[in-house]
Amino acid sequence: MPLKILATFALALIACNAVPADISADAARELGPSGKLRVAINYGNPVLASKDRVGHLHGLAIDIARELGRQSGLAVELVGYEKAAELVANLKQNAWDVAFVSVPVARSAEIAVTAPYMEVEVTYLVPVRSRFRSVSDVDNPGVRIVVQENYSTDFFLSTRLMHAVLFRAADNATALKMLKTDAAEAFASSKHRLLLIAQSNAGFRVLDDRFATISHAIGVPAGRNAAAAYVSEFTEEIKASGFLKRAVERAGVQGVVITP
Repeated sequence: MPLKILATFALALIACNAVPADISADAARELGPSGKLRVAINYGNPVLASKDRVGHLHGLAIDIARELGRQSGLAVELVGYEKAAELVANLKQNAWDVAFVSVPVARSAEIAVTAPYMEVEVTYLVPVRSRFRSVSDVDNPGVRIVVQENYSTDFFLSTRLMHAVLFRAADNATALKMLKTDAAEAFASSKHRLLLIAQSNAGFRVLDDRFATISHAIGVPAGRNAAAAYVSEFTEEIKASGFLKRAVERAGVQGVVITP
């Protein structure tokens, strides 16, 4: 095939792939009222994203956000937050149009969410010499567990712990310090986050099993019904097409399960 014809064919193929999925006028207006699709990203959650030294965001949520922009035909503007609580607080300031959130966090705010697209395994980080061998050993009288405050694990354990005592730390560094100084005996968080911490902190290990999974979904401000319906369809499409599975693999995220 002549080079000119081959190039023309390649450009046509790219153009076909770039055509956005059908989107109603109402959904487009609700998704991008400012003319852009402003996507809230909690880069403090390494399962979703991370922020590099120059301030660029990378990760699973970024890939999904850009695919949503491609399919909807809207330019994506990333709005980064270090904590989920900050993301939720800025909802009232009309600072974003779509957000990647855990379902427990979404329930605490006026956010309409899709069906979950993945479940994040949560477990414990403990000292290497800890007596704890499985998660069932931890929730017992007198055991001190630390979590990052206003994090999904905080919302979950606050209502489900039966015997152990829950402490809250402002950030991961403080939680880890409590573990190192014996102020806490176990640090509860996502398995992915804890594995990253254990890799750079000798003397700690992550329990193999899990005490729960935290569902994650894509949310829009409550009341934007057309946008919510469109994003729900999008979520099911990226699961069915295999895009989500490939995005998880590219991001190297551990301890997550894609929901059926």
